[in-house]
Amino acid sequence: MAEQLSGLAGEVRSSISSDQFDLSGYTESRARDLMLAAFSTPLPAPKEMVRFTFVVGGGKLVRSKYSDDLPKWLAAAAREIGFTEDRGAAETFTSQVEKFQGYIASKSPVVVISSCTVEKLQGYIASKISSWRQARKMLEALKANQERYKEIEAKLCSGTVLTVQEQLAYDNNSGGDDEKMEILQGEVKKYVEEASVASLEATINIAAEQKEAGVLARKAVAEKANATKHRLKYGDDVRKLRVNLLQLLTLSVKPDVEHDIEHLENLSRGWFETDEDFQARCDCEVKEAANLYAAKMKKSSGKGGGGSWVSVQYIPCLVSR
Repeated sequence: MAEQLSGLAGEVRSSISSDQFDLSGYTESRARDLMLAAFSTPLPAPKEMVRFTFVVGGGKLVRSKYSDDLPKWLAAAAREIGFTEDRGAAETFTSQVEKFQGYIASKSPVVVISSCTVEKLQGYIASKISSWRQARKMLEALKANQERYKEIEAKLCSGTVLTVQEQLAYDNNSGGDDEKMEILQGEVKKYVEEASVASLEATINIAAEQKEAGVLARKAVAEKANATKHRLKYGDDVRKLRVNLLQLLTLSVKPDVEHDIEHLENLSRGWFETDEDFQARCDCEVKEAANLYAAKMKKSSGKGGGGSWVSVQYIPCLVSR
């Protein structure tokens, strides 16, 4: 019985989900025996489409463990038991590694929210989302990603071989998209209905418009929401540096303060935040820093001199990421 096989062939036939197997050290005869033992008859265990990946090469440190002809041996054995070869799906080991590295390097918010758990998503919302517009864009991104996942899943069910990028996108999805979208829909609704938005509506005099247009007007209000209501994550440090910068400019000194300010501002930027909203939050820190500087100057002048400003020294502001 195939189910009583031991070794790697037994592992393959008993697998109920996609898996990867290392074939280092395999000779031509071992490769053929593996394929015949594992795939000569239909697999009994899986209840859905699965994908088995066989590692047939590697980098400089492990390259000697694999025969250069190993892929050919596996393909020949597969053809022997009735499999057909899809040359369009063929990839060299190197090209797959490069594409995988490129995918990992592009760990954009869209990739992160697709791969994370529901619990982690809630943490990202708390730390990376601070406006209705951001929450809405995150929701739209998750919806688009779910549609793509369904399309890839349909290709798998039809027996179509996936591209490397499609396989990575499919494997990356942690599931729970419906629950994630429900949470985000609640977040969008919160920004539309919460008291802070209502007070902002009154401030910009559109209460009458809201009564006439109902929900649509409330959404429009949320989109116009003043980004400065939510300060930069490192806003306190940015303000200190900007006050420092104004002080140094009076002495015609301009060290790396601006570089540090830009660095902290970029670290404070939220996910799916528009340039307009981000700049508005940065401008708020500029304005408040100017007010702080003016207050210090006034206080210094009231004491009969500004000598304390002459001995200023710039100390870089360090923030751990």
